[in-house]
Amino acid sequence: ILIYFQTNAIEYLLQWVITSEDRKQRVALINLIPKFGDLAIPSLKECLGQQPSWAGARSVLYMLGEIDNDSCYGITKQFYRHEDKGVQHEMICSVVKMGGDSMVDRLLEGLLWVDDDLKPYLLHLLIEHGRQDEKILSALCQLVEKSYNFSSNAEKRLIIAAVAALRTFPCQRSISLLLWLKREIAKAQGSEQLFLQINEALKFLAPLLRHRQQGIKELPETVSFDSDPFETQQALSKVATIEENIRKLIRVGNVSEASRLLYDQ
Repeated sequence: ILIYFQTNAIEYLLQWVITSEDRKQRVALINLIPKFGDLAIPSLKECLGQQPSWAGARSVLYMLGEIDNDSCYGITKQFYRHEDKGVQHEMICSVVKMGGDSMVDRLLEGLLWVDDDLKPYLLHLLIEHGRQDEKILSALCQLVEKSYNFSSNAEKRLIIAAVAALRTFPCQRSISLLLWLKREIAKAQGSEQLFLQINEALKFLAPLLRHRQQGIKELPETVSFDSDPFETQQALSKVATIEENIRKLIRVGNVSEASRLLYDQ
C-alpha cells in the first residue's frame, strides 16, 4: 500500500520520523523509508535543505547511505561541517556506504572539515580503503605539520593515528616526516608514548624501504636501457643532488617542500 502511494507515503513517513519521540518507532521508520529506493531521494534531499535538527539530519543521512545513490553527495557533503559530531560521523558512514571510485577523494575532503576527534577514525577508513594512495600520504603530511604542537588532546590522538598510518607507506617521504616529527617532539612534555611509537614506525619502515631500493638497484641487471656507464653516472649524480637538497630542506623544517621535491621525482 505504501509503495502504491509512493511520494505521498514517503513524505508522510519522513515527517513521522522527524516528529516522533519514540526511539524504536524512529528506528523502524528510518529502516523502512530506504526500501522505496531512489523514489525517496527527492523528499530526503528536500528535508536536508530545510536544515533539520541534528537528530533529523542524522536520520536522513543514514537513509541516503542505505539507498546508496552516488548522486546524493553533492547535497550531503555540507554536513561534514555540521556543529554536531554525531552528524559528521553519520556523514562519514554515508560516504562509505555509497562507496565507488570517488570514496577516497570524498573521505579526504571530510578530513579537512570534521572535528579532530573524528579524524583518527577517518584515517583508519582511508588506510583501509585507499591502500597506498599518494593523496592519502600528502594528507597525512599536512595533518602532522599542522597538529604536532599538541594544542589539544584531540590533536595528540590525531598525531598518534597519523604515525600509525604512515607505516602503510614504506617510502623516504614517510621516514623523513617521522624523523622531523621525532626532533620536534623530543622535548615536549607527555610525548614519551609518541616518541616510542615513532621509533617503532621507523624500525618497521626502514627494512621495507631498503628492500624496495634494493629492488630498484637490481633493475639494470635485467633491463638493458640503463647499461650505459655515462648515463648511469649522470643518474647517480642527479640522485645525490636531490638527496642533498631534501636534507637541507628538512634541516630548516620545510617538510612540505622536501616532500614535494621527493614526490616530484
